[in-house]
Amino acid sequence: MKLLPSNSEVSVRTSQKVQLIYKLFLLENARSALTKELDEFANKAYQEVQEFLNSSFPTSAFKCLLEALDEKCQAIEKLSQSLRNMSFTSQEIFYKHGKMSHDQPKQEKETYNITIPEFRNKRFEEIEIEVTHIVNPGNFYIQHADAEEKLQRLITDTRKESRSFSEQNCVPDIGTQVMGWFSQQKQWCRSQVTKICGINKDHVNSTEEMSITVEVKRLDYGDSFCLSLSNITEMTSEMAVLPLQAVQVSLAHVTPVNGQDWSEEAVDWFRDMVHKRTLYARVYPEEHKVSVELFLEKGNIQAMRRGASLSLRLTQNGHSKHDQLKKGVGFKKLKKTKDLEWEKYLISCYTQSNLQGAEL
Repeated sequence: MKLLPSNSEVSVRTSQKVQLIYKLFLLENARSALTKELDEFANKAYQEVQEFLNSSFPTSAFKCLLEALDEKCQAIEKLSQSLRNMSFTSQEIFYKHGKMSHDQPKQEKETYNITIPEFRNKRFEEIEIEVTHIVNPGNFYIQHADAEEKLQRLITDTRKESRSFSEQNCVPDIGTQVMGWFSQQKQWCRSQVTKICGINKDHVNSTEEMSITVEVKRLDYGDSFCLSLSNITEMTSEMAVLPLQAVQVSLAHVTPVNGQDWSEEAVDWFRDMVHKRTLYARVYPEEHKVSVELFLEKGNIQAMRRGASLSLRLTQNGHSKHDQLKKGVGFKKLKKTKDLEWEKYLISCYTQSNLQGAEL
């Protein structure tokens, strides 16, 4: 008969797990800082060599530069060797302390491999969408306009009460899809764990308890929050039936005015234009990203007359460059050209679909 651990043993194990996770959190921060330092270290060396090759340095400086590069390489090699000398495995630790024998079967870690189907859009049609999260015009999330109703129905009909990860004394892996309770929105949302945030002190029953918090992304909205493990439960297969209702996109054909970063004015203008509005999107899936053209009014093949896309409006207001707007080509002419291109695109898609159907 297997004896269950006492409450004191469970408390000790929970405390140990919290401490280990916290150390992992510190290690991740140290790794990020080290990576940044090494990048700056290498970039500076690269710049020095480039300046020498461009004759900014006198020839006599060659020997000094070579010695400096040797010192940097040796320093990185010493650091790498030190890290290799510190490496060890959990099996070695357990074996050393008499907690594991080679004959003892290894306990397999429970995995959570439920995955929600990808975002879907209607072929040959513009889709009604809302913008749910904005970083800048080149990085934002769109959601099906009727998504909120679908998600609420999904939560009401299929969500089952289950123990939180905190109650299970378990920390989900990075990338795990879970259900999260978001108190600000007062709703359960399908989410994905993206990183460990840290350790918090919670006040429970007039006592302080340590709790682990993880960062999760709301998959049907695009924004991220840090949640306690007590507010996260497992994703069930029933909750994963509905495809993702949001997708990360960029505004088609536009780039920042300076070619690098979006200005605050551009972000604010875009945010004001899409806030609490139903928009109409032409979705262009590409290999590594999805770009969209957004319109304030609905359009179709028979009636393409409407206002300019937000890409053109953003450029008109001086907040972006449009890659298809050439000198001597006005906005009206470009808009007409884009409408014709879209009509040709729809017809080609329809023709291709019919050909594939005929082959079947």
